Amino acid sequence: MEGPQNPLVRNGELLDDYVRSHPNCMVTMYRGRGKDHFQEELPRIMQWLRIASHVRGPAPDKFQVKTTRPGDNYFWLLEITSFPQEKINNPFLDFEPSKVMEAKVTRTKTSVHVEGFLAEGFTLWFDPETLDFGQEVLVSWPRNRKKFKVNPDIATLLEDVRQRGDRQRPFWAQLRLP
Repeated sequence: MEGPQNPLVRNGELLDDYVRSHPNCMVTMYRGRGKDHFQEELPRIMQWLRIASHVRGPAPDKFQVKTTRPGDNYFWLLEITSFPQEKINNPFLDFEPSKVMEAKVTRTKTSVHVEGFLAEGFTLWFDPETLDFGQEVLVSWPRNRKKFKVNPDIATLLEDVRQRGDRQRPFWAQLRLP
């Protein structure tokens, strides 16, 4: 065979192994670049990463969410743990707007208010920026209102970092309800 081989032929075995072990991947090839790590692009990439709009802001004190799938169950400090069967939209059938589950969450350093929410169970996650651990927290959700003493826990912190991979803003405590 004369000339360089096609990249798919030259790297076929490697690409097959990668795609088999990483099903959610995309292989992109640029004509004329060959085997390249794009070193000249690194300074521009690092500059792009420092743009203010690419920096994650703090979690909002007030937010509204909508979901129809059990996989979409995590929203800042709110995690739905028991999704009601009657609210699940089947992705293979027509979308039913009546099955959309909505929640409005408002929080302060000493209270969390969840409204319009029909989940059978949920978890609230806290860190020192969102909760004053020295005081009780008042939690209200449809037809309920209770005060809780929430304490930071190293096991919760480590498990949260393991699960979410967020080392910058880990949650220190959780409160499972109801």
